[in-house]
Amino acid sequence: SCGFTCEHDIIDGKCQKCGTQIYAAVIGDTGFRSLSDARSALKNGTAAGEIKLLCDVSGFSDISKDSTPYVIDLNGYTISVSSYVNISGDGSTLTLKNGKLLSEGQYGVILYSGASLILGANMTVKGKDYAVYVNSGTNLTLSSDTVLQGGLYSGGGKKLETYLPAENTIFVSCEVDADGIAVRPTEVNRANSLLEISENSSYQGNLAVMEHEHAYGNDGSCICGKAAAVIL
Repeated sequence: SCGFTCEHDIIDGKCQKCGTQIYAAVIGDTGFRSLSDARSALKNGTAAGEIKLLCDVSGFSDISKDSTPYVIDLNGYTISVSSYVNISGDGSTLTLKNGKLLSEGQYGVILYSGASLILGANMTVKGKDYAVYVNSGTNLTLSSDTVLQGGLYSGGGKKLETYLPAENTIFVSCEVDADGIAVRPTEVNRANSLLEISENSSYQGNLAVMEHEHAYGNDGSCICGKAAAVIL
């Protein structure tokens, strides 16, 4: 070793001199070397606010009976996990937005015992069997551009349509890109519309939420396949 020590010039968690990623996340102006450290700071009350990622990270410990409101802005980055993220217990809430949570396990996220998951804008979740597994008595909130690679399971027989964030949103099927990640289509059409799954409690496949206002043509149907109501 030459004994050189870099006097780091850190911008967005990365040293501009030596190229080292010093911080993986920030809360306000405070940097943290790992996402786990940032979460611990929120739980312990030594920091408050939203976690913002500064790079891709691996691993995510479970949330159990924890009333800390974790809000994570992935900032365009990816959280990779080998198994699913488990959220359980009344008051346990996780909000994810602006990035990807990619799991190599059976699920991306599984919810138990009153837990809540909020998927904010521009969020993709991937699991091998289902992206999100929603057990009875838990809560899932989607956005108008959520992508669920692997699909969605709803316990207790709750219909999938109940998770749509607004009346002008529907589920559509997704293709995958060159990296194997599901991407939202650019438009809604009859080929990608998943109107038929809305009455079901599960769907295995790649799906996304998209905004769509029904417009009925001369044949009485919308481009998504929905037929206009017949008034006698």
